[in-house]
Amino acid sequence: MSKVRFALTLSLAAFSTNLYAKDLFENIGITTDEKDQIQIQAGDSSFPDLIEKVIEAKDQFQQLENRDSINYINYGGVKEAMSFKINAVGSAATLEIPVLDFKREFTGTSRDNLYDNIEDFLKKEGSDVYRRFLEAMNKKSLVAVSDGNPNSATAAIANSIFDDSGFGGNDSVTQALNISNMNLSLMAGMASIKAGDFEGRSYELPLGFSFGITDQITAKISAPLRYRVVEDAAIYDGNMIVNVPIKLLTPTINSESHSDGSPWFWMVTPSVGVGVTGSADYAAGSFLYMFGLTNVLGYNFGTFSVTMGNSISVFNSSSYDVDDYDVGGDVDQQILKNGLKWTMPLDQKWVVEAYGIYTQFLQDAALENYYTLGVQAGMRLGKETTDESGVLFFRIGSDIGDDYSSVKVTLGSGFRF
Repeated sequence: MSKVRFALTLSLAAFSTNLYAKDLFENIGITTDEKDQIQIQAGDSSFPDLIEKVIEAKDQFQQLENRDSINYINYGGVKEAMSFKINAVGSAATLEIPVLDFKREFTGTSRDNLYDNIEDFLKKEGSDVYRRFLEAMNKKSLVAVSDGNPNSATAAIANSIFDDSGFGGNDSVTQALNISNMNLSLMAGMASIKAGDFEGRSYELPLGFSFGITDQITAKISAPLRYRVVEDAAIYDGNMIVNVPIKLLTPTINSESHSDGSPWFWMVTPSVGVGVTGSADYAAGSFLYMFGLTNVLGYNFGTFSVTMGNSISVFNSSSYDVDDYDVGGDVDQQILKNGLKWTMPLDQKWVVEAYGIYTQFLQDAALENYYTLGVQAGMRLGKETTDESGVLFFRIGSDIGDDYSSVKVTLGSGFRF
């Protein structure tokens, strides 16, 4: 019977460890007085809620009440991102943030009042400290909100720019099928994410509208909307991006939809945009503004074509409030993308593509670089001999980096009107 009980205890311990490993924000509380030591390890999907529970000795941390303790808080996989030393009566606490070499003592008439004073400091007098803390987390956490990983806001915007500048999406399909650019694009994407010990999902709804300025210049406006979930923490993104593709070399297209003349295709696209990302669970976010430049060069070998894409996106941010925390102002990043794509039309109605992209964060990041591999299939909607056709495309791709992976599926369409 004792062996069964021992095995059951080990099984429950392993199960609990797995649960704790998936807590996005985690505290390890250890008593430091002369009594028998107690260690409590528990987490939460809300960073502010976890801090409140720790300071006020609530829920899982009730055993720390009336005990001197030190509490190490892990933030999105970053070990001991901050710590609190709290005395037994809950009238004093010392906050330390090692990555900032920051230390400050707080006092209060009770644990509740002590928490209020710490929260008030982080939201007001110490708002600059908190912004610098978030900046450091962007550089260290694989699941940070604003920057530094493939699922962050800056990476998503850089992907959108690269797509809308001719390397992917319906533009890639219409070019292969010799159809003029679509005025309206509708897409939906879903991704599954694995980052360190954490799992997540993202859902995208990129909407796009374009219009011709001249035969060689087009204006494209896209408004990607995205909802992310990392474990149980929710993140929201909204962007507005303006791309201006300039065709420097374009093959002549005859009335029968065959390319004549030069086999080269060359397009340069400057981009500008703004975006906002935020999460009350993280108490983090940024108001982003950016500009970019993308170069797409292709050669048609007859039965297939090869395209090279190169892009740089530059990001800065301004602060704004998320749940009364003054966040943002934490992003100063440049992202470089280099890609190679193989395209083969099967006939005048179908086209298949395979591509690889290398992405690099030029400033400090939790994941400095990663690869994207994917395939895409496109179909002409409508008559095969008319330029007034729409397109439908399907894409599946994967981001691969050190201790990071994701799989994303995108379904989209484009129309002329």
